[in-house]
Amino acid sequence: MDFYFVTLEQIGASTILDCNAAPRFICFREFKTARVYAKYLSKHRGEYGKWPCINLSTRGEKIEPMVDYIPCDGARFDKLLSLSYKTRDDLDDMTMATGIQYFYCHEFAFDSLTSISMMGQDVDGEVDNVLYREKLDYSIKNS
Repeated sequence: MDFYFVTLEQIGASTILDCNAAPRFICFREFKTARVYAKYLSKHRGEYGKWPCINLSTRGEKIEPMVDYIPCDGARFDKLLSLSYKTRDDLDDMTMATGIQYFYCHEFAFDSLTSISMMGQDVDGEVDNVLYREKLDYSIKNS
């Protein structure tokens, strides 16, 4: 299985809220689908001044542009996004250490910035509670 991630510079991997409003990293089965999603993110950021929040637990979200924001070409935000590849073993290792889960997106399309369609599945991994606690302890001590 292939897993492609869209990463936002200085923020990390792109996330969504699943149907239970739990955060998940979104990853893609195909590189070209990840590129379409990255293009959507850039265009949305250019139009509304902020990255989109994709929340699968609601039927719709009202998009509020930032106050006093002047829309611009979304292409200027392309350089803030990168695509990366991971294996299933990589995902399992990340889940054991962080507890994060994934949404594996098979299809993503957008007709406009306010109308998207996507199909995918939740990917859950096993959390290693000892490793997870050690990582949290290390993060707290070094903050």
